[in-house]
Amino acid sequence: MLTAAQALAHASDEDHGLLTLPVIRDDEIGEFITRFNRLLETLSVREAALKRSQQRFRDIADTTEGIVWEADATTFTFTFVSRKAESLLGFPLGEWLRPGFWVEHLHPEDASWAPEFCASCTGRLEPHDFEYRFVAKDGRTVWLRDIVTLVAEDEKPKWLRGIMVDISKSKQMEAGLRESELRYRAVAQSANDAIVTANSQGNISNWNRGAKLIFGYTEAEAIGKPLTMLISPRFRERHLSGFANHVAGGQLNTGAQSIELSGLHKSGREFPLEISLAQWETSQDRFVTGIIRDISERKSAEAQLRKLSLAIEQSPESIVITNLQGEIEYVNEAFVRKSGYSREETRGMNPRILKSGKTPSETYVSLWVALTKGNSWHGDFHNCHKDGTEYIEHAVITPIRQEDGAITHYVAVKEDITDKKAAAERINTLAFYDSLTNLPNRRLLLDRLKQAMASSSRSKRYGALLFIDLDNFKTLNDTLGHDIGDLLLIQVAERLPTCVREGDTVARLGGDEFVVMLEDLSEDMLIRADSMVA
Repeated sequence: MLTAAQALAHASDEDHGLLTLPVIRDDEIGEFITRFNRLLETLSVREAALKRSQQRFRDIADTTEGIVWEADATTFTFTFVSRKAESLLGFPLGEWLRPGFWVEHLHPEDASWAPEFCASCTGRLEPHDFEYRFVAKDGRTVWLRDIVTLVAEDEKPKWLRGIMVDISKSKQMEAGLRESELRYRAVAQSANDAIVTANSQGNISNWNRGAKLIFGYTEAEAIGKPLTMLISPRFRERHLSGFANHVAGGQLNTGAQSIELSGLHKSGREFPLEISLAQWETSQDRFVTGIIRDISERKSAEAQLRKLSLAIEQSPESIVITNLQGEIEYVNEAFVRKSGYSREETRGMNPRILKSGKTPSETYVSLWVALTKGNSWHGDFHNCHKDGTEYIEHAVITPIRQEDGAITHYVAVKEDITDKKAAAERINTLAFYDSLTNLPNRRLLLDRLKQAMASSSRSKRYGALLFIDLDNFKTLNDTLGHDIGDLLLIQVAERLPTCVREGDTVARLGGDEFVVMLEDLSEDMLIRADSMVA
């Protein structure tokens, strides 16, 4: 039989709250009271610690982003939910503890598998990860991810504990991605450009109709094949060496990158192409999508444009392009050489910087009348070099039209005709003027006589012809020589024009014979001879 002290000590060690004590002798009462007080203190400390632990758990649960919960493993009735449940789904915490609450508010399409869900949770100890839809108090459908753990006692299911996380946004994003992918595939299949996707191993995973048109491979022939088969062998090493490693390591920039290279058709024909690459990724893999365009026609046009550009730049004729305001935007090398102005000096200037002041104003009037009507114009300009040297240019100015007919610029092609003008004047002089006296010769006199007769016929006014020769001219030549005779002829040629009106003609027929043609003298045929000359 235990003494009271031994019984109290034993009760303290076992931490029982209800004691069965034997009869206590008077000499043991003090020790008993001391031990009993110590037991009460221990119980009080442990109870406070338990309350603090429970409060910490609640605080942690209430501050967790998801809903922390506990439920009976047999009935699946919640015994605890954190405050996030109220703010996330709108139901008061007390309502969550009602039996059948969880099943009642599952989305109709997900409620059918609730029994299977409960059975799987209680069937094994490993954590379970579920996604399902829950209908909130305000009618919203909320996607939840629920991570559930089973707690067993004596190898029997006792509690289910878990955390629910709102994944609605990610689900919306997934739906958006799926929709975008569907749109992408629809657009890709209808696009004329090739749209090809390769995975991180560099193998083709998507192939559209445009790719078949450009490369000649069907979708079945292309899917799973290396992307490099579409590239000319001489370009593969330069552009696609280590391609798979770059994609797998995410080393390709996420922005689109455009490059030009030589493509390889199924037939073996090479052709120029432009490819814009963009990287993207999913949870399964990294991908690169290329939008590929056959640029054969563009390259051909560029080659033609280069030829045209070289032809313009190397043209011996000056070429000037201006905007509609007449401001110079381009001049070629011939213009620089001819005008003395550099490209930098002329850019933004008006071609009037070349004006010498000797071009008739009527020329500019006719120029702008033609251009404002959308017509071409040609004519001559008397221009001035930067150093002051004058020269004559023949210009052809034409409007530049867009495909819709709108005029955007003017182009002028100008040829220096200074030497041609001088040569033409010399030819004209030789053909129509006497080489010694520079007076009109017989040919020009006859031409002017025809014009005078036609004019006289219209005006009914008479004119006159005066024939003049030099007496003893032959004797002068024979005695003093032909040089002296030529000097005399020159002196006569200089004096005769001073004796007639400005519009009359003095010509040399040859030798010492001169002719004076007077026009528009009178309506009366009989006029005095002294009135014919000044």
